[in-house]
Amino acid sequence: MFTKSMLSSTRPALATIALAALPLASGIAAPPGGGISTPPVVDIAYTASSAINGLKVSASGTTSGDVVLWSVSRQLNLNGQPISWNPDGSWLAWYQDTDKNRTHAIVAAQPGSAPRTVLTFPSGGITRRNGLDVMAWGRGCNGGSVIVFLGDESWAHFDAIYVFDPFVVPAQVSRIHEMRHDQDGSPDRGHGIAYSPQGQYLAFVERDDVGFNNVVALPLTCLPGDSLPRAAGDPQRLFRVQADAGIESRAWTTGLDWSPDGRRLAASVAPLLVWQSGMRSWGAARIAVGELAYSYANGMEQVSAAQPNMRMVTSGPPAGQTDYSDERPSWGPSGATAACDRIAFMRSAVIALLDVPRDGYTSADCAVPAPKGIGKSASGLDWK
Repeated sequence: MFTKSMLSSTRPALATIALAALPLASGIAAPPGGGISTPPVVDIAYTASSAINGLKVSASGTTSGDVVLWSVSRQLNLNGQPISWNPDGSWLAWYQDTDKNRTHAIVAAQPGSAPRTVLTFPSGGITRRNGLDVMAWGRGCNGGSVIVFLGDESWAHFDAIYVFDPFVVPAQVSRIHEMRHDQDGSPDRGHGIAYSPQGQYLAFVERDDVGFNNVVALPLTCLPGDSLPRAAGDPQRLFRVQADAGIESRAWTTGLDWSPDGRRLAASVAPLLVWQSGMRSWGAARIAVGELAYSYANGMEQVSAAQPNMRMVTSGPPAGQTDYSDERPSWGPSGATAACDRIAFMRSAVIALLDVPRDGYTSADCAVPAPKGIGKSASGLDWK
């Protein structure tokens, strides 16, 4: 098996908001097998049309043990929803509708146990942001773990990053950071949020003063008595989001992930398209990797960009062939002496694997030197 181990803003601090948590999300079935004694062990979890599935991945890049972890009513919406393992890989959380009225919620479970709703988004409260990669589970205060997500409260507050402890009932949600916007209020950043390995930084994408998107790192801290982390300063810029290296082109992201050793960020980057009608969309996405100067010593993480630009590690098809998008990157485990880091992503909704060589190595040193589809259709994925 291959596995890997507040309220600071320019506006007044937001009071903690209590949102409902339910014991079991309606319409969600327990794992198949009815009280299995040994929970399935998987590396990658992914969403299919009406189920959460899991896969094992070997060091050679072969997959096995494809299992259904939880089945979901077809009337409920899993398509395109974010999914995230907790830091030790024992719990999984995902976005889902919980009833026929499309009540949005975050659901969590351990493989082999029944899921439960840990956060609902009631009318008039915090509204979740629709997006491909807008939730992450990371380390919190006092040895616990927390879930962060992108959402908004009202037109008075544009979309922001919120945090809560999924094991506290009712859920107590606090705002960490309010995102920057254009004058018309349009974010146009794209999607993606990722925790650093020790939970002291959040990576996401934010607009700068001249209208370009940047991958930034927001420092977090836990003051005495804190149960939830809070911002410890302003976001620091790591990389400009560019669809073509060295070209000042506007682009956005459709996914973001931080490697478990802290030294790399992966993003799914697509050119931003603006039509004459003013409608915005994105072009075909590719996976880009940014190298970080990262350290963890004396209980403190330090991070900065080791190189000025991210580099593309996937590319488009040969001329004349149908194009595709590479989205939802998720790093596999990092080995201290490994020549390559492995990443999973979705290529036109099919899971693919790729090994990205480290400094001093080439693709020839990797077991999966080129993108390798494994034949599993998915609308979202996350690697332990």
